[in-house]
Amino acid sequence: MTDNKEKIYTLIEDSMCHQWYVVPVEDVYESGVYDRISLYSPQRNGKIYLEENFDFNMFYNAMIDKGYDVSANKRISITSFEEFLKTV
Repeated sequence: MTDNKEKIYTLIEDSMCHQWYVVPVEDVYESGVYDRISLYSPQRNGKIYLEENFDFNMFYNAMIDKGYDVSANKRISITSFEEFLKTV
């Protein structure tokens, strides 16, 4: 029997085309990269907003190595990431 391990995350994009993936803290711990996440990926209320260029790629590769399929199910467009963080 095949074990289907799929993780689906929300993608946030600001007006400057910077992107972050909304990932539960426990998934980042499970990936084994929690201690290598940069300050560009803030943590709020049990979620880490993984910036796309380095942190998400590192997380993504670690999850693929663990046998997960990783994707984004929706995109949220925002004006300012700093202002968005004040609402979560």
